[in-house]
Amino acid sequence: MSRWEVTPKPRRFLGNLIGPATYTLIELVIEGPRFWSSPNHIAYWGFACAIGILQSLRPRCGEWLSTALLIVENIIRANILLVTYIILESLTDARFSNFTDFIADPTHQFIILAIPLLGLATSLAEVTVQHYLKLLQKQNDELNAFAHTIAHDLKNSASAVIGFAEIGMDIYRQSEDTQLQEIFNNIARGGYKINTIIRELLLLANAQSGKSIPLTPLDMTGIIREAQTRLESLIEEHHAVIITPNSLPPAMGYAAWIEEVWLNYISNAIKYGGRPPHIEIGATPQSNNQIRFWVRDNGKGLSPELQKQLFTPFERLHQTDIEGHGLGLSIVRRIVERLGGQIGMTSEAGHGCTFYFTLAAVDVKQFG
Repeated sequence: MSRWEVTPKPRRFLGNLIGPATYTLIELVIEGPRFWSSPNHIAYWGFACAIGILQSLRPRCGEWLSTALLIVENIIRANILLVTYIILESLTDARFSNFTDFIADPTHQFIILAIPLLGLATSLAEVTVQHYLKLLQKQNDELNAFAHTIAHDLKNSASAVIGFAEIGMDIYRQSEDTQLQEIFNNIARGGYKINTIIRELLLLANAQSGKSIPLTPLDMTGIIREAQTRLESLIEEHHAVIITPNSLPPAMGYAAWIEEVWLNYISNAIKYGGRPPHIEIGATPQSNNQIRFWVRDNGKGLSPELQKQLFTPFERLHQTDIEGHGLGLSIVRRIVERLGGQIGMTSEAGHGCTFYFTLAAVDVKQFG
């Protein structure tokens, strides 16, 4: 029996009749009206209707009654096997054509007792699993709410530190005390880094949550432009050259998340690329209605051993003086997978790296 549902409105009863209806139509063509004289066919329809009714009632009932109906449903499902066995035995063995004779057999008594108990055990196991899943979901929701509250408080504190540091920098900008200026500058940079880490941790948590994400056609050129604006100081510091095409093919996604993907890919290309960094951005349509977007740098490339460590949280491949906290590529993986795409990279030692991600192409018929 199927547990077919059509979102957003479940049609459990009708879903359970799809199998019997299809089977009945085929058998009526082959056997004709004799189909209804077979007891197994009648039993098939009876079980389908019973399970469909129970599944339709469960969402309308309270928690305890819904649990009871689930137990009954699983026992009925187990008894499908029992009834089928009884029918087959009565049709193929003349000794058991009478039900009284059938249950007089010790083996049959064991089967009649064991199968409903198996259904009951299955029901209790499913109820237990659902109970712990609800507890886990509740704890996850509470933890997520707590994390957002803490993050908000930390961001406020970090912003206050940054504000006071910038005031100090302005006051002592004309001072000859360069050491004091450097102290305030380091405090401000530390505050900005804390804010970045908090934002990326929240983004990683949101990307792992089960909440549905609205997918819309993306202006990928505009998103890249916004990411480059946020990286303006890093680009100027490293004198990076970034080559971007005038237009990129539209894809389906969530703009705020994809901006973070580009931000991580481009910033990594600047930090770990050649000196000065020379970065190329592009897109390649794929045969499976996907578009591969990529960022290519002119760095030293990565060995196969280092490539295996990519996209792992808190993993830094280059233990140099370059700042970082190893979250970026893990966030990229979570985001792109949530959006139905894939990530990857290609590299040869001494020839730079090409990092890419794929997204579904825009359906022209749907969005014009």
